[in-house]
Amino acid sequence: MLYNSIPPPEFKIIEGKLNEFDIKLKERIIEAREQAKEDKQNGLREGLREDSEIFKITNEKTRYIFNLYYVEKKLPKKVFDWIIKEKLIDTLLLAKWKKKGYEQLCCVRCINRKEFLTGDKVCICRVSTNEQNKKNKKKKQVKEAENKDSVCTLCGCSGCTSKP
Repeated sequence: MLYNSIPPPEFKIIEGKLNEFDIKLKERIIEAREQAKEDKQNGLREGLREDSEIFKITNEKTRYIFNLYYVEKKLPKKVFDWIIKEKLIDTLLLAKWKKKGYEQLCCVRCINRKEFLTGDKVCICRVSTNEQNKKNKKKKQVKEAENKDSVCTLCGCSGCTSKP
């Protein structure tokens, strides 16, 4: 992989794992492009599923670095700072994970109110399961369609609220 600056020597420890994430990401992007071409040829609208897989891989990669640095404390600060400088991970997502209530956030789009065309103030994946169950009990019936609505249409997350 090409970088804008020379990586610190300690970076070699995690470089292989980051390359694995990059390979998965590139493969998924290629698959998404091929699927989009196929859908277009068949007269179908391009789906959101491709985006959700890309978000999941990016989340995994960022979580890997987050855990190494903040939780396990196995990543040297010099390497962490270099990774941030090179933008090898989602720095906005990483910054949100450090804030209370956002520890399990799936993607930054789910907290950006401008993303929601339906007028909802919060993405469905940010509503706790308990709150969703209360809402369903008030309606006294849970339809199959409501169960589908409990998955985010932006990134495919089924629930990333931090546990109390």
